[in-house]
Amino acid sequence: MNLFPSDDRDDNYYPSSGRFFDVWLGRNDSRWGSDAEYNRATLNYSQYLPVSSNHIIALSLNASEVDGDTPFFLKPSLNMRGFVTTKYQDEAAASTHIEWRYKFSTRWGSMVSYEAGSVGSSLSKLKNIILSVGAGIRWKIQKDNNLNLGVDVGVSKDDSAFYIVIGEKF
Repeated sequence: MNLFPSDDRDDNYYPSSGRFFDVWLGRNDSRWGSDAEYNRATLNYSQYLPVSSNHIIALSLNASEVDGDTPFFLKPSLNMRGFVTTKYQDEAAASTHIEWRYKFSTRWGSMVSYEAGSVGSSLSKLKNIILSVGAGIRWKIQKDNNLNLGVDVGVSKDDSAFYIVIGEKF
């Protein structure tokens, strides 16, 4: 069940102003045909701050928690750059992200990110904070559409990763 959805972003592909807020609650149960019984709660919040016509600060906060017999592939994990997504996975995960997006021409841009997150047995018992930094280049696929194709690199204390992306992370 999607509670309190709110979206006043100026664009779905490359937002430069506005907010996105979403709270989702779900229950899987054998009464509804599920093989596993568990609850899941997820919160996503993003805000986009235009510093100028070419500079955007994008902020995001994500939190998720499950309880019950949750399949491993549906457990919360840190959706951050710099390591394999399932490297940090538990019953709860929370992360915050900040990106500086810069358009240096009509079809070319760049991105620099800083992310922090943690996982644990519940949101009140999160463990060590994981940090990552990233950078990327963007190319606007069509002149009339704000959809970007990009290449990102992310680095954390444990690992690094290379990404080919369509659109923005958030």
